[in-house]
Amino acid sequence: MIIKLFCGFRPKKEYVKNVTTPPYDVVSRDDVRKALSMNELSFFKVTRADGLFDDSFNEYDSIIYKKARENWQWFLRKKIFILDNAPHFYVLSQKFNKKERIGLYAIVSMEDYESGRIKKHELTREEKLIDRTKHIEVVKAQTGPVMLFFKDDRNFKGLIGSVLMEKPVFEFSDENGVLNKLWAVNRKDLILNIEDFFKEIDFLYIADGHHRAEAAYNIFKNSKDKSFSNLNSWLLSVIFPHDQLLILSYNRIIKGVEHFLLDDFIDYISKIFYVKQVKDLIPNRKGDIRFYCDGKCFSIRLRSKKNDDIAKNLDVNILHEFILKPYFNIHNPSQSDRIEYIGGFDSVEQIKKKVDMGNAITGFSLYPVDIEDIINISNDNKIMPPKSTWFEPKLRDGIVVYSLENKNLLEKV
Repeated sequence: MIIKLFCGFRPKKEYVKNVTTPPYDVVSRDDVRKALSMNELSFFKVTRADGLFDDSFNEYDSIIYKKARENWQWFLRKKIFILDNAPHFYVLSQKFNKKERIGLYAIVSMEDYESGRIKKHELTREEKLIDRTKHIEVVKAQTGPVMLFFKDDRNFKGLIGSVLMEKPVFEFSDENGVLNKLWAVNRKDLILNIEDFFKEIDFLYIADGHHRAEAAYNIFKNSKDKSFSNLNSWLLSVIFPHDQLLILSYNRIIKGVEHFLLDDFIDYISKIFYVKQVKDLIPNRKGDIRFYCDGKCFSIRLRSKKNDDIAKNLDVNILHEFILKPYFNIHNPSQSDRIEYIGGFDSVEQIKKKVDMGNAITGFSLYPVDIEDIINISNDNKIMPPKSTWFEPKLRDGIVVYSLENKNLLEKV
């Protein structure tokens, strides 16, 4: 794989805690408005400028992107962000729940994305893709990274371990209690070792950020200059070893269905699944799908032999093919307003709360997808259903920004 160091914009350490935000796509417009009302330094001013406008403005209105650009320039004028005067790799540590994961901020080649060496496992939604493409075009920056991973059998942590002994350029705990630390790496010997390490890596895999990646590719493929010296030829990423990623279940609630009766539903699914009432909503293995309704938890398991196709054998696919599509008439989950996705550590509690409050008729809890399944599905060039994986912790926007305006920000090749 071809990866490169670059000159990144990063917040001054006295501002970083207030500036950085969760990814743009895991918060609602109302959440953004609330955050902006409490914090004028929030990077949502750039990544989600729609939160600065009332609902008379469509969230994809052209004025939104212009405002995002203006706000990015404001951050620079106020010197809230500083530019490294030489190209760097950046090492990121995230500590949470007594665990630590360590990744590398780098820019990766869009040629590798185009050729399929950077592999994806989800389709993108056109509306969301157009949004991020416009955002990058108008702001002239990649404001948040794509989360990538690789199959590590070569001791990545040992490679960059010496960096972790040094003082970070900043550290802060975010609103979820995750301790984020960043180091800027410009030692020539280590840079060469990192580049050589990744030359031996055959593939990178997208964990989070399919829309960011495809949006950056849209801009790259429409560029006349596709050389490495073109800033649009690169994608801002944080790269992790596969065994450091934590995948949680990405659960679903069903709403807006009239005349739903639990007994009728159980009669229907009992022809296809083994059904039993259980004490909790947390699946204990693959193939164990659980749902919550009328204050009760149920476990269901497919009666028939599973498909040998890895993608079709995923619990999320089984749920879609045997329940969501035939019973709830949800044929396109990414477009349906009758399904809502809930991820994170408290997703089971959220399901129960929404069902008990009458905001949903039922909710489904799935066992987390295995990282090896993602690798195998991606290697087979197959696609997983939307919202199949929820990675924790999330990568924050605004820790390092990759500007597309000055070629001097890119190491010469």
